[in-house]
Amino acid sequence: MYGLFMIEPYGSLILDGFKSYDARSYSTNIRGKIAIIDSKTHLIKGYVTLTDVKEISFKEYVVWHNDAYKDFEIVNNQPSKKYYAWILEKPIKENKKIKVQRLSRNPWINLEGLNGNFEKK
Repeated sequence: MYGLFMIEPYGSLILDGFKSYDARSYSTNIRGKIAIIDSKTHLIKGYVTLTDVKEISFKEYVVWHNDAYKDFEIVNNQPSKKYYAWILEKPIKENKKIKVQRLSRNPWINLEGLNGNFEKK
């Protein structure tokens, strides 16, 4: 299983069912159940199923971010660039405090290979 580091409030909005996709400026080939990890605390907040990736417009990308941050502005505004919606289903919150050691700036982490890099609290 993969884990995706996300800044708040995006992770919580997805796990609380307020958002059914994540807007990104790049695509992914990853599908299936993934962990949502808070990028500040490194705690697994919950799990979702990443079912699909669809191209969205620049306007949809901005609107998605404005739902969380009312003053959100795109720096380096590039409406001609491609943007994507990562379709997320079946949110499940994690009740245990499971901390993951972040090994790089990559938003993805392969949780299968971590073995000892989990801390249960």
